[in-house]
Amino acid sequence: MEKIKQQSTKDRKKILSIVIGAIAGVLVVLGIALAFLLNYNVYAPNQVQVLKDSKTYFSVNSNNNYKGYRFKFVSSAGEIIVDSDSNIIILEEDVNGLVPGNVYQISACYLGETEGANSDFSQPISWTYYERLDSPLISYDNSSNIISWDKVENADYYVLWISEEVETSSFKLTENSFDLNNLDGGEKSFYVYAYSNEPYFEQSKISNVIETTFIKYFQPITNAKYDLETKILTFTTTQEITNIDVKANISWLYDKTVNGEKLGDKFQYSVYLDNLSISSETDLQIRPTSIDQYNQYIGEPTQVEIV
Repeated sequence: MEKIKQQSTKDRKKILSIVIGAIAGVLVVLGIALAFLLNYNVYAPNQVQVLKDSKTYFSVNSNNNYKGYRFKFVSSAGEIIVDSDSNIIILEEDVNGLVPGNVYQISACYLGETEGANSDFSQPISWTYYERLDSPLISYDNSSNIISWDKVENADYYVLWISEEVETSSFKLTENSFDLNNLDGGEKSFYVYAYSNEPYFEQSKISNVIETTFIKYFQPITNAKYDLETKILTFTTTQEITNIDVKANISWLYDKTVNGEKLGDKFQYSVYLDNLSISSETDLQIRPTSIDQYNQYIGEPTQVEIV
């Protein structure tokens, strides 16, 4: 009888232990749930992810139990806070005050209904800020044949690209314009990139593209002289030309290939005129040769002084 009583007591203790354990487990679960309801600081986001495409994106894993997200950028210069309804923010649109070259520790937390209900911040990641220069905005004045663009802040120079049917060329420029009259005419496309000499400013994206039919009209020849003794013709132009038409008295005789030397803002030419009978009485005239529909001379010929 005593043994039966002892066994019954043991069973009751075992059952009581199980019940107490179950109650304790329920209390722990309820405590966690209550803590979550009263204070959301149970979970923190994963580390911030940085994705760079045409723009720079910062993201954390989403959590619908919270009303929003807070991104924190910390450097030696201070702290920048960005609150967002989305778990993704865009550098170029949402973040202000970053300093190129500074190293930032970036972290994020979930936002609760009150500050005390925010989650903990994620583990920070280290990120260096490289600022992309703004894209230039270019325009074309077809009356002067000048390509120009606005000055880009922090840019030290620009590269102008000119695409034609058979080739593409580029010009590195510190000024904000380019005179097309230095080029041959034709069907052309233009676009510009901005660059900085500082390491923490990145090349801009491409500017707008301008497509145009550029007709080059040659300017008149100036200072034309012919030396009877040496048979050498000298003259100057404001644009480089490759051929001239020569007229002696009545008839235009032929076009002559010429090579100019750039002296200051003009080109100087010295040409030997062979196969021509020229005297001090000859009416000698010259003009730039019209090459094609894109490269023409439509002005009056230049009278040559014979000496």
